[in-house]
Amino acid sequence: MSKNISFATFNLHNLQKTGGHVYGREVSAEQYQAQAAWTARMLREIDADVIFFQELWVKEALEKVFTDAGLIQDYDLRYIREGFQGASVAAAVRQPWTVTGQRIHKEFPEDFNIIKRRRGADQDQDREDDEVDLKITRYSRTILHLELTNRSTGVPTVHALGVHLKSKLPTSLDRAERENPATGPHADAIGSAISTIRRTAEAAALRALINDFTATNDNPLVVMGDFNDGLMSNTLSIVTSQPPYKLYAAKRTSMSRENIDLRDRGLYSASMLQQYHSLRDVYYTHNHHGVVESLDHILVSEQFYDHSPNRKWSFKVMRIWNDHLDEYDPRVPDSRQDRSVTDHGIVRAEFLWDPL
Repeated sequence: MSKNISFATFNLHNLQKTGGHVYGREVSAEQYQAQAAWTARMLREIDADVIFFQELWVKEALEKVFTDAGLIQDYDLRYIREGFQGASVAAAVRQPWTVTGQRIHKEFPEDFNIIKRRRGADQDQDREDDEVDLKITRYSRTILHLELTNRSTGVPTVHALGVHLKSKLPTSLDRAERENPATGPHADAIGSAISTIRRTAEAAALRALINDFTATNDNPLVVMGDFNDGLMSNTLSIVTSQPPYKLYAAKRTSMSRENIDLRDRGLYSASMLQQYHSLRDVYYTHNHHGVVESLDHILVSEQFYDHSPNRKWSFKVMRIWNDHLDEYDPRVPDSRQDRSVTDHGIVRAEFLWDPL
């Protein structure tokens, strides 16, 4: 029985069943069938053991896709809860991997807060004013947390988190702010700031969740999904905690006490691992007005890192399906809104069982 494992993250672009509504728009039978057919084909092509989805509106829509793909018997489909409505995270897990535990994270970790108090009158008043007190206490999209076991002897339980952080799109202001002449003209800027602040807060709360996890056990951890930010962004830096990478086996960059601690709690990006294996640097999962970047990521703990003394798996390859992002005519209004395909690339990373 194989001990290898592959992960994929797949934004479904608001997959909803026929007759259902997506942000006030009713989904026709024709629209759903086109989207379901394309999604089913991609599921067969990516052929991953563990898949996390974003933007699923109802479970029936995904179940039909798996049925149409001939995969419904091969995968165990998991959702944040029964009867959920609205764009949500979901997962599919294939044998020999089995879900032996499931929970969700909607609230930020207990007692977690983002606050910096005003400086006292006796402190240096020439320094920056950096007081802040955020009231954000929940993830905008519920995180799905699965425990995965393999029936083979000696394989540790893998913990996998599916996430969808706050979008880059400007948050819609309340009516009072939209109608206020002091704020209304700047609605896009203020809305973008709110989205950025929320996404950053969610990244910090996710890092706190990861810190709590790594402090209490040594199980392998994978965090994947739509982070709505690039690999070199502050968002990803917070989530990964920027562990040290080694360019060759004899390099001692990760041997200091500080770096060992970072390696223990840090997460390694499959995109970065692939770039160390390849001369290519053209990985992207999103195209917005001609600006391409990677918003979808697979992040893994040191048990999946080749140069870690705690390695269980070695990185084999990462692949991104993104050709569909360029298959539209930007001169045609709304051509980008082809509902039969996702507006994100699909990311797959494979790891080979190779314990030290």
